[in-house]
Amino acid sequence: MKRFKQFITEEIYDASEYSRLFASYMIPFSEKMWQRITGEEHLTMYGLHVTDVEGLEIILNRVIGRKKSLPVMDDVAKPWIDNLAKGMGVVTDGGVILLCKGTIIARFGEDIGSSRDSQGRRWVDITYAADKTSADAFKQKMQALQDEIFEKIILSQDGSPEGQRVYGTEVPEDQGYDGPEDYWRSNDVWTFESIFDVGNGREKAAAFRMYMDGIEAELKKPEWKDMLTKLFTFGSQRLDKESGKYSGRQMWNEMFMIDTQIMKAMVIVDSKGVNLPLRFIDDPKSPFPQIERRIRNIEYYHTIDKPLWASDLEKEVEKITQLNRRIKLNHTSGFNFPTEY
Repeated sequence: MKRFKQFITEEIYDASEYSRLFASYMIPFSEKMWQRITGEEHLTMYGLHVTDVEGLEIILNRVIGRKKSLPVMDDVAKPWIDNLAKGMGVVTDGGVILLCKGTIIARFGEDIGSSRDSQGRRWVDITYAADKTSADAFKQKMQALQDEIFEKIILSQDGSPEGQRVYGTEVPEDQGYDGPEDYWRSNDVWTFESIFDVGNGREKAAAFRMYMDGIEAELKKPEWKDMLTKLFTFGSQRLDKESGKYSGRQMWNEMFMIDTQIMKAMVIVDSKGVNLPLRFIDDPKSPFPQIERRIRNIEYYHTIDKPLWASDLEKEVEKITQLNRRIKLNHTSGFNFPTEY
């Protein structure tokens, strides 16, 4: 069976690969941090997630009802609805379409290509929708922050017994050093990114904490308000300077959902991601009875005998979109529109 990371994320980095995330100036997404930055309240809303049958089992066991975020969408272009109805996937092989309800902790106008690390944190490129000038300026700030953290954690230990004690650093015994005064920590940890490759536990924890705090403090500054607005509103769309219009729209938006519940599952049994003939739906040896105990509403389809029509799937998407609009209106304007699926 495939591992969890292959189903619900675009990419997962283990602890040794954090350096790649930092080198790309990716931002570790923190629910509370982003709520403080944007001032937005988190609402219980609906979204669509696409996976395969093995991914569904993993999601049921490790995501549903927990604080781990699931990428969902409620704005799907018609060409992609057609693809989903045929059993195509987004990240996985597809064939399982989930209509979910949960707390939305962030919403982006487009799929922003987020990533997830091995600790369950989701990372985003905050400059995704920014113009080149703003993106370059922000990345320079992030580089300066990384340099500052490297100086505080690593350079401060060079020839300093006290600094080495703070971070629990042990002087290598096989490299000819006379003692702490003779040891330069920066000889072994030479960049900010390398802290996460070869640094010790205290160094990694301190670097990560400083980076999170520094990012939040930076993003609260007024100079980044326009960049954040574009990211949340337009996602990956790019501004054409000649026409003044945004272009490059992808096929769906992206929202991060936690405390997820599955309201309905649509399973295309002969799709690549499920790969079972229609007769297996009622077979006692089918893997689905275990899944059916966890999902109150599950429907099965077969591309020949019982196809999932794109028009029917489009109605489902329109339904959750309409419900989400009502939820927003109820929250912002005090209305009491019905919002149950």
